[in-house]
Amino acid sequence: MTGAGPAQPMTASELAEAIRIAYDPSVAGLIDQARAENGTRMLRWDDVGPIAAQEAWDHYRHDGVFSVTWSMSEAPRGAVFSNVLARMVAPHAELLRKRVTLLYRPHDPGTAARLVERDRKDAMFKAKQSKVPNARDSVAVRAAEQAASEEATGAGLIRFAMLVTATVQNAADLPLASSAIDNLSASSRILMRRVYGSQASAFAAALPLGLVLPMHLKVPQAVREAM
Repeated sequence: MTGAGPAQPMTASELAEAIRIAYDPSVAGLIDQARAENGTRMLRWDDVGPIAAQEAWDHYRHDGVFSVTWSMSEAPRGAVFSNVLARMVAPHAELLRKRVTLLYRPHDPGTAARLVERDRKDAMFKAKQSKVPNARDSVAVRAAEQAASEEATGAGLIRFAMLVTATVQNAADLPLASSAIDNLSASSRILMRRVYGSQASAFAAALPLGLVLPMHLKVPQAVREAM
């Protein structure tokens, strides 16, 4: 219904293959060949992780390749059109692999009502601080009022994030990967930040493993939200 074409859930074997290829892209051809010859899925979950991995401060080395993961620090401002991520999700000739992952978590009804009302008041307060009306502030007020109206009529509120992982063959290609993602995020009007100090966990969070990062924080999520 979104225009993205037909979609269907992946099987456990297909998930195992996708994760195996993410950690070691060199086996992609072998997996495709085995699938074409006999159509069987021989991978087990015990086989999909990396043989060896080494996490650095700003990148992650796994098997024979190197990866860097970025996280979204700010979503696009203003109107968001359907093609805003077109360049970001398209294949890139200078990257061995590129993965764009969207993460969603719904707010409970009580929290959603409090948040939309707070955002509406903040947007109105900011708009009134300027003697000359600002176009961006006016749009923010209308968007906040629309969100509050939709929530009041039963709509839910969802928090979302985005992780982008770029994989290259050699460590010397890491600066090239950084430049490519910087250009793609700029064209999508998305602010991205490199995940320093936690590249291994960010890489795993971007895979279809069902990994919920707030459940693995040292500081509980409830405490963080109350701060």
